[in-house]
Amino acid sequence: MRFLLGIIDRLLFVAVFILAMQVPQFISLYQQRVEGYLQSNQSVLDKFSTIAHNQNLASLDKLVIQLQNSKGSASKQTAQFIQTTQKETQELAISVQSLDSPSLGKQLWALIRYPQPKLLLSTLDHYQPGIIINQSALMCGIIFAIIFMFVKASIAKLFRRRRRLFRASDNPLR
Repeated sequence: MRFLLGIIDRLLFVAVFILAMQVPQFISLYQQRVEGYLQSNQSVLDKFSTIAHNQNLASLDKLVIQLQNSKGSASKQTAQFIQTTQKETQELAISVQSLDSPSLGKQLWALIRYPQPKLLLSTLDHYQPGIIINQSALMCGIIFAIIFMFVKASIAKLFRRRRRLFRASDNPLR
């Protein structure tokens, strides 16, 4: 039984190691996707800014106010679209800025702190796993695998301790 558990432990270690090696490449692809969406949103806002300038309005915000005050529902929906795009652009800019770090740890933290759920899922859907052997991939694999094994060992130790306590309370004469 111990032999089988040892093999399972090693297989789990290797699986976590290989999965964790994918993290740097995934972050890179996610960063490219976020940057693309940011550029797209900025392009849309630039077009609306041009319209505002052509209408002798000082800013995009004044165009939004003018559209909101108009009677047509299409104008109000356009104003809402501009505001939504402005908000998304700000969030994307924060994500891009925080992901633009040479440190993998900072990139992971940025991914956790400023996620773009739709873009994360889209990146995951289109992600093609591959074994890229470079320093950051190896370090990520080793660190995640060691953390996984440490957590697994801690949980196993906790359950063994509870099992011993449970057995001891079952038979008070021991």
